[in-house]
Amino acid sequence: MDYPRFAKAICHWLEYKRLAGFGSLLGEALLTLAVAEYLIGEGFNLQAERDLRSIAEDDRIPAGYFNYDLVANADKTSLILELKFLKPPRNESASTSTSRERLIDDIFRLASIPNTEYERLLIVGRKATVRLYESFSKLCNGEKIHISKSREADESVIGSEKTIPDGDGWKFCDIRPWGCQIHTLADETLGDTSLAIFQVIRLPPE
Repeated sequence: MDYPRFAKAICHWLEYKRLAGFGSLLGEALLTLAVAEYLIGEGFNLQAERDLRSIAEDDRIPAGYFNYDLVANADKTSLILELKFLKPPRNESASTSTSRERLIDDIFRLASIPNTEYERLLIVGRKATVRLYESFSKLCNGEKIHISKSREADESVIGSEKTIPDGDGWKFCDIRPWGCQIHTLADETLGDTSLAIFQVIRLPPE
């Protein structure tokens, strides 16, 4: 799939809605609709709110333990998607921890899927003023985070301390305590709206 084109299409759709007077309604419901329309146009069959028990085909997992926003299947590609739309706090003193916690929850959900045939995607829409990567930099509450500019795993940074640079622009994050890696597939900004697509990769046990 052409992820930059995917991100650009969704970002343009969301910015159109904002300019058409729907800015106060921008959220995960509209984001899900835009993503679903795009994927259907690309030939995917969609299911909403599938749970981990049915995806993993494991009866030991309680029903409804984790539900995923969208599961998309085409001939050669299977996707599991979690979607978030982040807005800035209503006032300067408001905490942004809720947005970070929601991102953490989605990454953990995606990393929990044992099936290897699925690509796990986190799609994050946001007002362009929201510093998404600053939120990511605080995910591990002091745990070491390893960063590389490449989309591919950079073994040279594993085990060494790196910090996320200020602002946007990093491409790869290795969160060993969680057993996953996060890759930036696309990040698009148009007007007052931004849309990023991340791939969450489950790491084998060490």
